[in-house]
Amino acid sequence: MEHQQVQAENQVSTVFYTGYTFSNDSRQCIIVYNVQLPVGIVHNEQLRFLNLTRLNQLLVNDFGVGTDVFYQITGSYTLVNRRTGATQNWTGSFFTNLIFNPSLIQSFRRFDSATFTQSSFELLARAEDILRRNGDNSEWTFESLKNIVFNVQVKRRKNDAIVGRRDLRFNSRVQRMFNLF
Repeated sequence: MEHQQVQAENQVSTVFYTGYTFSNDSRQCIIVYNVQLPVGIVHNEQLRFLNLTRLNQLLVNDFGVGTDVFYQITGSYTLVNRRTGATQNWTGSFFTNLIFNPSLIQSFRRFDSATFTQSSFELLARAEDILRRNGDNSEWTFESLKNIVFNVQVKRRKNDAIVGRRDLRFNSRVQRMFNLF
């Protein structure tokens, strides 16, 4: 029953992950998880809470409590041009040097397992309003949400247990993936 509930309308939360090494220190790496929560899960309060709880557990299990894990929340969505009516899909960017990121729901902050689930739950309830306001100064306006993306980043040593457990490939364009449930 629980597994069926998690797959709302055949939508499954997915974790895409990879790692990057530093050019000045080959012993260190950045591990990146991009966790996608489909719109059917975001709109369903029970599934949203369940998936956020599971994501919280995943981050604690993979990276521990009290470590320097940072995350940002963005979205993928459809835009419509106010002037022409044309549509396009927009996916969040995780570049920290952007002056303005229209898909940004929450900028990077430190992961806190004690508050993550509830604060993210409340924020995602307002995600579409945030994305709609982000486009106020553009001819492109928010039309519909596709999914929410949690971009999680943590610095680790390349010999950390999580590197082997997740079979990370460094500096590769190919991301590995698994389902959150």
